[in-house]
Amino acid sequence: MVFSKVSFSLIVCSASSFIFCSCGGNYVPTNLTKFHAIPPKGNGEKVSIVCEASAGSLEKDQYVSLMAKGLEKHGWKVVWDKSADYQMFFTFGVSDKRTEINSQPIIGQTGGGTTLHRGSATTRSNYSAYGSGGYASASGNSTTSFHGTSYAIPTFGVVGTSQSSEVMFDHYLLVVIKDRKGKNVFEGKAYGASDGPASNSAVPTMIEVVFDDFPGKSGSTEWY
Repeated sequence: MVFSKVSFSLIVCSASSFIFCSCGGNYVPTNLTKFHAIPPKGNGEKVSIVCEASAGSLEKDQYVSLMAKGLEKHGWKVVWDKSADYQMFFTFGVSDKRTEINSQPIIGQTGGGTTLHRGSATTRSNYSAYGSGGYASASGNSTTSFHGTSYAIPTFGVVGTSQSSEVMFDHYLLVVIKDRKGKNVFEGKAYGASDGPASNSAVPTMIEVVFDDFPGKSGSTEWY
């Protein structure tokens, strides 16, 4: 996936539609599986957000901000103190690079169209004559050249294949929401792929997928 291609496999609890500005482009198929035990829409419940990834503080702050916007869009209230009813924890990372092979058909003309015809024809002639002087005979050849065209409706089909390879990196995003008793009420895991190891090529789009339908139907699997 030349990432800007991003693909995801997400196990998460989600519902509604919320679109972030992401750093990705050119999406590849994404699947999203959700599990949760929270109401279909927030009603002002307070939630705090903690990013446990080892990324730089400015990058983490950006992703925390995206998470906060998603929660608030769906009726939750984000707080930064101990008054929270819930705590959201998330982390992200990237795996080693891999090579992906892509194959595409080449479409071309397989028949029909205009055909040029060229050729020649040889004619042999014999003749004889009688006269007062006696009998005479002769023979000879004459050659005629010709050319012309004919036309048939063209047909098209696969005439070959082309292959290309791309180096890809698999990204992941893990999301957990706990209640005051420390019980998990939301669990999610997203996988995305891009052509570079930088998290900002995939994480914003994975967050977008989490909140596209938050919390949504628990246990469902969706493809994007």
